[in-house]
Amino acid sequence: MCLLFYYLRACIRGSLQFSGLTLVFYYIPSCLPNQLLFDLILSYSQNSPIKLDQLSFDSPHLTYNSCYDHELEIWPTVSNGIPSSILARDYFQIPGIETDLFNADSFLPYDPALLEEAEQLFRPHLKADWFAGLHFRTAVDGRSLRNTSIQSINQVVNHILSSGGQPFLVSYRDNLVRSLGGLVTCLPDLATSRREYELLQLYIWVRSTFFCGSQSGGTLPPSLFGTPILWLDFHPSAHVTWLNTNDVYVPRSIYSLELRRFLTHEESISPVHKFCQSECPRIAFSHGYKVSAACPRSITKAFNTISQPDYRNQHHRCVRYF
Repeated sequence: MCLLFYYLRACIRGSLQFSGLTLVFYYIPSCLPNQLLFDLILSYSQNSPIKLDQLSFDSPHLTYNSCYDHELEIWPTVSNGIPSSILARDYFQIPGIETDLFNADSFLPYDPALLEEAEQLFRPHLKADWFAGLHFRTAVDGRSLRNTSIQSINQVVNHILSSGGQPFLVSYRDNLVRSLGGLVTCLPDLATSRREYELLQLYIWVRSTFFCGSQSGGTLPPSLFGTPILWLDFHPSAHVTWLNTNDVYVPRSIYSLELRRFLTHEESISPVHKFCQSECPRIAFSHGYKVSAACPRSITKAFNTISQPDYRNQHHRCVRYF
């Protein structure tokens, strides 16, 4: 859904051309992970040349056809009057795109009454002077290097607590909650309905001092509202940095057995070291790379930067790597 918003924003600003082209995107309500967020995006789309149509499960040719890009990483456009496309990651790198980030219309609009309602739900559970939202991928699959290591998570959580903050885990993960031993407040435990849960999520995304997460779709929503994100244990498989130039990236440590040293981040994303970019630790190791958690010193430096009260209101020209 976040990539859809980025696309709609590019359309509304005229960054992409659509002369003579009608675009329709389809959605299935029962498949939406967050109805409230989608409703905000749907309302925003009314100002764009893009139409969003509702589907039901009786349209399998659209629902399950693998030729449709459900992640919306390939954006349709028009080039010299001919239907064309552009990679979202390429659009993000167009010079000048980030300069408009902090205009009033840069972020996803919402009804202030929604945030007031969310605050009434949230305030009784706030026990600190400030708070940060967390979302961590924990899937046990062939892409586990996208997950954030438990030692890195523990370090950030302890930094938040020792600095007088309160960490809120946006989505419940049994194994993660057990590992953290009650150090975080789990947002799903505070809600009695889906609507309450989604309102609490919105409040975290909008009002957090910063947000911290893995390479996962659940980490992106705060960027729609201008909240800086600390990408923890960032893996070089993602050759993209997002549009929010206030984001901070802490890459994983990658050791080359052949070179007998750690790679710089620039080296890790180069074609020469393409096999360290695998999201599967077995594949990376079989080609001579040991991929481990981020350097603790880098995590501390990143935290000290992004946790400053005025950091989110500053206009940084480019993202920061630590």
